[in-house]
Amino acid sequence: MRTPRRVAALVLAAGTALALLPPPPADAWSPQCAPNAAGYERAGAAAVGLDEAALRAAVDYWVNEGAESLKVFRHGCLVAEGTLDPAIERIPRQNWSQTKTISALVAGVAVRRGVIDVDDPIGKHLPPGVGDDEHRAITVRHILTMTTGLELRPMFAMALNADLIGPQDAMKIRMRHRPGEYFEYDQNAASLLNWVVESALRRSGVAPNLLAFARDEFFTPLGIPADAYVWQTDRSGTPMTHANLHLRPLEFGRIGDLMRRQGLVGDRRMIDADYLELLRTGTSANCGYGFMTWLNGCTGDQRQVNASIITRREIRPARPWIATAPADMYYTWGAHGQHVFVIPSLDLVVTRAGERSPDNSSDTEKLDENLIWNGSQKAGYEEFFRRLMVAVRAP
Repeated sequence: MRTPRRVAALVLAAGTALALLPPPPADAWSPQCAPNAAGYERAGAAAVGLDEAALRAAVDYWVNEGAESLKVFRHGCLVAEGTLDPAIERIPRQNWSQTKTISALVAGVAVRRGVIDVDDPIGKHLPPGVGDDEHRAITVRHILTMTTGLELRPMFAMALNADLIGPQDAMKIRMRHRPGEYFEYDQNAASLLNWVVESALRRSGVAPNLLAFARDEFFTPLGIPADAYVWQTDRSGTPMTHANLHLRPLEFGRIGDLMRRQGLVGDRRMIDADYLELLRTGTSANCGYGFMTWLNGCTGDQRQVNASIITRREIRPARPWIATAPADMYYTWGAHGQHVFVIPSLDLVVTRAGERSPDNSSDTEKLDENLIWNGSQKAGYEEFFRRLMVAVRAP
């Protein structure tokens, strides 16, 4: 049975970062919202169980901390956005390591199509003679969970746009650990994912390349037009995995809604629910990382490893990356604060884009390379989610 909602507009007060969200038509009766061709259905905070003033305080805080685009969704409805969104949201921007999670989602579509399986050895899909038996035995799952065991190459990670070393070269890197047992945040090993998926697509005849597959089977069904993104390729023509997808912030909410609905877009299943469950499940090598996605549920004696591209560090005792957010939250992480946060227990999605991470202006004296790369969140993240949780009034 459809339930009526009284939807109140969010008022744009002087100095607030919340944009005015007008109420829907009086005859709008909808228990949930969904993305559409025009953008997102909107609702007032009270209609979805959020306190308007507290929500405004949370959004104000992050906009003042450098969020150029910031959107909050509840039950699929857009309930708040930053004042800069109208000017910023339609400009494709470097997504940095958010590209990893989106690559993992595209791989999920390929899994559903039967092109690959997460436990396939990558040698099954690569041309003969590429890599030795040890490297060809690495599985797709090992790449997705950053547990390939390959030696870390920090200089590659420091040259994210230069294409100094490609996935073909990763097949020659020394293996330092048994695959599946050791997590290390490795940009070079990550680059193998799209290369393997593209090779599988070509060999199966499903698509000529990954760019075409992603366009037809991922971006277009999500309602993301071709002019909303640019995906940089390496020298072989394969879209990069570790970074370099330029996607406009307006579309981050569509990515979040796909994750929130466990692979459904409308009535169409794009990604299997069990794949999305794996995406948000940690491993024995790192409780805080799933399939190229960060997880907030680490506790106690679990093994938790930071994401530094300079210094690997195990965190003991294990704890949530963002202590003020729910343990079931999972999210993308792109440098400078490119994010899609999904909180299943609250049916809440938050998207953020900017050129300055909130940590850069909060608690700056504690900045170090581990904090930059998700080793531990500082005040900018903790404070935003503290304020946002105060806003939650009803499920």
